[in-house]
Amino acid sequence: MTTDTNTDAPATDAPKPNAEQAERAVQAMLNVPQARENLVAHITVPDYTAWRARFDAAPQDGAPAGISGTTLFRNIDDDSLLVLVDAAGAEEARQWAHGGWKTTVPEQGQVGAPTFYLGVDADIALATEGPMNVLVRFQLSDYGTWHGLFQYMETSRVSGGVTNSRVFRNIHDGNDVLVLADIAGAQRARDWLIVDQLTGYPAATGVDKGTWRYITELPAGDGSQR
Repeated sequence: MTTDTNTDAPATDAPKPNAEQAERAVQAMLNVPQARENLVAHITVPDYTAWRARFDAAPQDGAPAGISGTTLFRNIDDDSLLVLVDAAGAEEARQWAHGGWKTTVPEQGQVGAPTFYLGVDADIALATEGPMNVLVRFQLSDYGTWHGLFQYMETSRVSGGVTNSRVFRNIHDGNDVLVLADIAGAQRARDWLIVDQLTGYPAATGVDKGTWRYITELPAGDGSQR
C-alpha cells in the first residue's frame, strides 16, 4: 500500500517483509482453490429487512446440485448485497446463474436482475489482457482500523489499476469482509499487490492472509441480464 500524500499515514508497528516474503505472500493470496468461494451474485434490495426475512426463511438445503456454502455480505454504502457460494465447476455455476439461484436467494424485493461473477484461475487471468474484476476476502482483527487504512490507500489502489472498490461485510461477522473491484489487468494488479505487501500495512490489519480471486462476469438467465 504505497502511501497517499494528502493525509497522515495511520500508525503501525508492523514489520515490513522483504521482496521474497512479499512475493510468497501474494502467491498464497492468489493461489485459492478453484471450487471454493468462486461464484458470487451481486443484487440490490432497497428494503433489506423484508428481503432478509425471505432469505432466512428459504430452505437451507434448497441449493441446486454442485452449489453450497451460501454466505451473505452487505454493502456498507448502498442497498446492494453479495451472495457468495461454492460452485463445483463452471457448468454448475452457469446453471445457478441461469435461474438456479432462485431456490435459495429470494427474487421478490430485488431491483433488476443479479450480476454474477465466476472465479478464474490466477494463471489464466495473468495471461489475459484487458480489464476484469477481482473479489477479495479478508478476515480482519479490527474492521474500524482496516477501513480507515482502506480509505487512506485509495490513491495507491488506483495507481495499481484497482478502481471502483466496494466493501461488503458478512451479515453475521462484521470483521469478515469482501471487496469487489475493477482492475485494469491481472498482472498489473498482482504487481501492485506485491508493492502493497512491502509497506507492512497488510500485516497491521490482518489482510496479508486474505484471498484475491480474479473473476469474470457471467450472463444472467431468463433474458433478464442488465
